[in-house]
Amino acid sequence: MGACSSATNLTDVPAMPAADAEKIHPQIFAIMRNGHEVLRGTLVDASASLQRPDADAEVLKAFAKDWDAFVHWSFLHQRMEDGVPGEASGLFALLDEVAGGIATSSKLPDEHLKIITLEHAITQALTKRDLPALRSAFATFMPENDQHYKMEEDVMMPQIMKLAKDGHPVRKTMIERILPAVPASELYFFISHAMRTLEQHSGGQPRARAFAHALQAAASSEKQWLAWRVLIQRSLPPEEYAKIAKEIDLTIWGQACYA
Repeated sequence: MGACSSATNLTDVPAMPAADAEKIHPQIFAIMRNGHEVLRGTLVDASASLQRPDADAEVLKAFAKDWDAFVHWSFLHQRMEDGVPGEASGLFALLDEVAGGIATSSKLPDEHLKIITLEHAITQALTKRDLPALRSAFATFMPENDQHYKMEEDVMMPQIMKLAKDGHPVRKTMIERILPAVPASELYFFISHAMRTLEQHSGGQPRARAFAHALQAAASSEKQWLAWRVLIQRSLPPEEYAKIAKEIDLTIWGQACYA
């Protein structure tokens, strides 16, 4: 997968090597696990927009911006899970292979169809500018969607931890089987929205750093990492980027992150 074309013309700002810090190893599947936190954070913003004490038109406008971002990022995330024929086999296929069909038997692909139906009801109400119907559809969607994420995490995380413990080539798997599901033309949005949202909705955890570190490990060339690093930097407040740069060495990429 090539570097994000939207970023290659940006002027990169050097990152200083991390100093005097305990070595932090990347968790490359944070791209998937913290992807749920990207989506949860975006929904927190959407929920806040629906509760604004403004005129209906302003509420709808604010919600539409958040909802569009959610649907867009969720679509990319689901591609990484479901796979894209000829491009990426996806996370669910990997889980089925290593754990006796666990994704299929847990009905994870079917869950996506249910969630998409609930999303469609929200989008329809938004298109009709029907605020009461929108609020009703959103209230129905939220608990179902959160349960969906928890179900996926309960299936995914034990298997991912086992793969890492057993010496499975997790970096190679991410590069070859999962990340290619995100088209090169979508990487600007994929990375920028993730970093902004994880920084704003950290939950007291280093979510933004973990996502950035996973991307760093997943980079397959220096050119690609430099492009991604620029996106990461420009998506974060300067003090947050400086903190991450102090904790992990942002001058390296790929397999070197595991040294």
